[in-house]
Amino acid sequence: MDVPYLARRTVYQKGGAGGAAAAIAQEETNGNGIGDVSMSANYRLFGERGWRPETVLTGGVTAPTGRAPYGLDWRVIERDDDDYIRFAVPREQPTGNGVWQANLGVSMVKTADPAILFANAGYIHSFPRGFDDIDSNPDTVNPGDVKLGGSVYFGAGVAFAFNERTSLSISFSDKISARASTRFQGGQWVKVIGSDANAASLNLGVTYALNQHATMVTLLGIGLTPDAPDFTLSFKVPYML
Repeated sequence: MDVPYLARRTVYQKGGAGGAAAAIAQEETNGNGIGDVSMSANYRLFGERGWRPETVLTGGVTAPTGRAPYGLDWRVIERDDDDYIRFAVPREQPTGNGVWQANLGVSMVKTADPAILFANAGYIHSFPRGFDDIDSNPDTVNPGDVKLGGSVYFGAGVAFAFNERTSLSISFSDKISARASTRFQGGQWVKVIGSDANAASLNLGVTYALNQHATMVTLLGIGLTPDAPDFTLSFKVPYML
């Protein structure tokens, strides 16, 4: 079970503030709260034997418990003489994607002393969901449905053990997402241009076994494509019964 808590800070900038071409307007919005909660289960299909790696099947579901990015309350910063909105920002940042998701994947581990080879692949399916407002215009309310595109993820890497407690890993991971679609009430599905993504990263990690049940994992991710974050730094403490 994964229960994330998110704290976000986003800075928006707009050129031509107040009608001056060289002027730049800037506003900052924040948001925090529980994100989308997910639950998953693992089942070992078979153990490592000879050339065959240990293979584990993973299935999970993610619930839209976070604040959805649709129907947000907007704050209008600037309007022109015709009351047309020139600059507006959300009052609060979302903490989730707003839809239910299910994923199915497989991971494999093979010992090649002193190294450990590992790989994984899977698919994430998003279910359509209706919202009271999916329009980004603060002056209008248009109910409709949202359908995020499916995502395929895969990765592979190698880990080296320094001793019985500590190991270093290096891996490559990628997640390719199809375009999302929206449908206003009574209309047809329309694909959202620019919503597809290819997020690849190079990952460097250190794992330290705290005891027989818990480990501490530190992971640095370096983005390799424009859709991936420049870098990510995460700390996890998996616990196994």
